[in-house]
Amino acid sequence: MTTFSDDFETFSGWSAGISQSTTTVHGGTHSGLVSAANGTAIATKSLGYTHTFSNGGYTKAWVYYYGIGGAASVMIAGEFNATDGGYAAMIHQNGNLYARRYDDASHFTNLQNAAVTLVPGTWYLLQVDWDFGGAGKHRFTCYDSDGTTVLQQFTLTTADTTYTSSTVFGVTQNSTAPYIDDISAYDGVAGGGTTVNATVGGFTWGGLS
Repeated sequence: MTTFSDDFETFSGWSAGISQSTTTVHGGTHSGLVSAANGTAIATKSLGYTHTFSNGGYTKAWVYYYGIGGAASVMIAGEFNATDGGYAAMIHQNGNLYARRYDDASHFTNLQNAAVTLVPGTWYLLQVDWDFGGAGKHRFTCYDSDGTTVLQQFTLTTADTTYTSSTVFGVTQNSTAPYIDDISAYDGVAGGGTTVNATVGGFTWGGLS
């Protein structure tokens, strides 16, 4: 059992490319700001540990939607190199929720998309449920600002099994640096470890210190 969470109130353990911000926040007094176009943020404490995701596993994060001129996406779990990548739920300025497969920070494949009505200047909760409809058929959801109302949701009609495990949680984006907040992930593997809730005071992946 492996969990990850971060509310950015205490900032540590991330790679270059992300900073702590007080400008725009979802909860508390801090958020994370990915600082460059096609930027990448990696939770460095989990490097070297591979986590296999299965049905029941998920990644979710709050993202701030700019509207025209900006876009944001949340990487489910992946290390950006030649052999490791991951899947992302992305809300785009063109009014669509995208399911993307990222092979590194700037190379991706759009797997599926659907229209969603979004209001600029609003926080939305994006979630990816691993293998929800079977192996490689992940479910992608955009929740409204209340965190419960589903604005758009779909499960991949064509399975993509390029990635089934990864070593880190990452965040990537396009066009405009996004604010992110209150991230959590669970690998879906019951037992075999201790679930750590580290949303206060930084983050922990699978109990690593």
